[in-house]
Amino acid sequence: IADASLSSDFPLKSGDANKQISVCFWVRPESFPFIEAAMASKYDFFNNKRSFAVYLDAGGHVSLTTGYSGGASHQHNWSTATLSVGSWYHVGATYRDSDRAWTLRVWSESASATIIDLAGTKSYPINVEDAAFCLGTTHNGLTHFDGLLDEVAVFNDILTSEEIDRIREGTYVDRTAVLQDLTYTPTGEPNSVRGPYPENPDPNEYAANFT
Repeated sequence: IADASLSSDFPLKSGDANKQISVCFWVRPESFPFIEAAMASKYDFFNNKRSFAVYLDAGGHVSLTTGYSGGASHQHNWSTATLSVGSWYHVGATYRDSDRAWTLRVWSESASATIIDLAGTKSYPINVEDAAFCLGTTHNGLTHFDGLLDEVAVFNDILTSEEIDRIREGTYVDRTAVLQDLTYTPTGEPNSVRGPYPENPDPNEYAANFT
């Protein structure tokens, strides 16, 4: 998604003064990259517009990577634990520029356990540029992630470990607004339409649920 097409409050959009982001997604690698490939990114290294990326390397390690020095340099923070090809994982990554704090949390479906749970402080403040927000690659498209990505969620806030786990479990939102409730006849014909309810849901308080 081009930077200009992102909403005004999208995290790390060009001109963002808040400079904080949380991103969560499910991932299933089909193979590992030759060097490294971004699973989610806002990162243009060809034009020195490095900002933020969650990388996978040739050994299955995961990194939360940030750009600094006007986007000319970057700082990786690689996990020691690794992912496996053909398995599903839930990834949660956060960064807050006010104190340069970052977290990286990965849960393995096959192990039914958190296998990566890292936190630290970046050495340099993050660079914010107009690179596109990308899934499975970076702005340049030089390398590509080989696998599946699902249920990607991006927040302009910092999620706690508990909140990341609740997103994985599907229990993050306590209150839901149903925008439209459809029922069908046994032959597949629309039968009734109800909603929304509450009648005027506040988007700041409720998550949208289409059923």
